[in-house]
Amino acid sequence: MSITYGIDEMKFMSLLEQVSGVVPKDVIVSEDRVTFVIPEGSIARCIGKGGVVVKKLENILKKRVRYIVYSDQLLQFVRNAVAPAELMDVSEEDGVVTMTAGDHQTRGILIGRSASNLRATETLVKRYFPIKELKVA
Repeated sequence: MSITYGIDEMKFMSLLEQVSGVVPKDVIVSEDRVTFVIPEGSIARCIGKGGVVVKKLENILKKRVRYIVYSDQLLQFVRNAVAPAELMDVSEEDGVVTMTAGDHQTRGILIGRSASNLRATETLVKRYFPIKELKVA
């Protein structure tokens, strides 16, 4: 599956590279947030000392900035995508990925109002891995 970017997405990716020196793998732009998928080992450069890079990007873009660390392993990528929420277990069976939350509060965060967080995470994971569904147990 190929990912196509518009002019805004290309600008955001270029801006992150200019500010932090990190070339992002992907960018997802929503109304209030810009989410960058970044290579493993580059999170420190993307945040900057004292969060200076994040603050600079948020001021320029006028949106919140979020980073997700990419992983070639499906289950690790799912864990990274929902961070900082702690998962007790992540399993995959026949294309259905099941996340097990530790408590009700974490479960609520994972699902979100009207399952918005769950669907957003599912869309992100489907950009990289051939899964059928993402569930919370």
